[in-house]
Amino acid sequence: MVHRKWLIFSSIGGVYFFSHLHRIAPAVIASRLMEEFKASAAITGLMSSSYFYPYAIAQIPTGLLLDRIGVRKTVTLFSALAAVGSFLFALSPDVWLLTFSRALVGFGAGGIFISALKAFAEWFDPREFATMMGFIITVGSLGAITATSPLAFSSEVVGWRSSFLMISIAMALATALCWAWIRPSSKVVSITKGSVKEDVKRLFSNKNYRVLLPIPFLTHGAFIGFQGLWGGPFLIDVYEMSTVEAGNLLLLISLGVLIGAPSAGLISDRVFKARKPVLLIGLSFMMLFWILITLAPASLSTLQLAILMFTLGFSFSLADIYMAMSKDMFPESLTGIATGIANFSNFMGATFFQLAMGVIIDLTLANSASLTSAYLNAFSMCLASVVISTCIALTVKETFPRKVSEMVT
Repeated sequence: MVHRKWLIFSSIGGVYFFSHLHRIAPAVIASRLMEEFKASAAITGLMSSSYFYPYAIAQIPTGLLLDRIGVRKTVTLFSALAAVGSFLFALSPDVWLLTFSRALVGFGAGGIFISALKAFAEWFDPREFATMMGFIITVGSLGAITATSPLAFSSEVVGWRSSFLMISIAMALATALCWAWIRPSSKVVSITKGSVKEDVKRLFSNKNYRVLLPIPFLTHGAFIGFQGLWGGPFLIDVYEMSTVEAGNLLLLISLGVLIGAPSAGLISDRVFKARKPVLLIGLSFMMLFWILITLAPASLSTLQLAILMFTLGFSFSLADIYMAMSKDMFPESLTGIATGIANFSNFMGATFFQLAMGVIIDLTLANSASLTSAYLNAFSMCLASVVISTCIALTVKETFPRKVSEMVT
């Protein structure tokens, strides 16, 4: 008989797969949407970005709900919202309903990852937590990969509307499995009933947690700024690649995440038996990526770029161990809100860096500088952010193994 904890992992993994698919999906259907709805690039960009703000906003209420009503009800609620949003997206008659639908998907998807972390905290040994986090990120990366060539092929064969109808149905089925399979662990004695204000006060009374929080903003922000928006235009404009060639290189970032996420967990839980060394190694290699991209403009070979793209994905997966660290610092009753706030920092960083990098590029071009200079100025900000993150990480105290003396009780 399959152990309950693996049924829980499978069900949450199913809905997390689709949350990542939705995050990346607009890239391969954007031209079709612009043509069908006669939408400008700016409006299409607004539609695509409408996923991220609701996703970020969802983090804190998700954490609070997890600590009060449990994983089963919380993840079912949020994934159901995402499935409904996907269904509405497929049927949207205009770009404004598309935007609303994608925002609904983003808000619903925003409740899934933190629910997974809460479930792992309940059902798995603390020394397995980072490993399980790596596995769930790997599942998400498979969803992101599915949103590239496979979704493009499906859109060619049956159309983008039918493709999203099938996605919404599949996500609804995965949501039903969450309700059917997820149960509270026997070690969960009670659900938190304390006030929100008191919970937040307990979190921020932990100095180590306060020190850690800027790292997700700075690190994830720079990563998503490149992978999610400006990496493709950089390769096309500076290295004169085709869209397909740039896409193939960017795919290596996802491959790096796919391999790096479970590796980070295993290295942390079983090799180092520590979090901080993994964080510092990841940040160091991210710093190397930004140094080479910034200091060697238009002079890297395709092979060198390919190695760098994989390195970026792999190294970010190591640095992402900060999510496990945010959970390690607190007793189980606070893990939902603790990881929720850390993930909120993640996605506020993503939205800020995508916008800030665009502003830097526009301002540089307005001064009659070259495209290469414009991108390098934007990437210099990313390099600075990772350097700052590394300096902060050096001051963060180790959180593994979980020590009662380091927790807020």
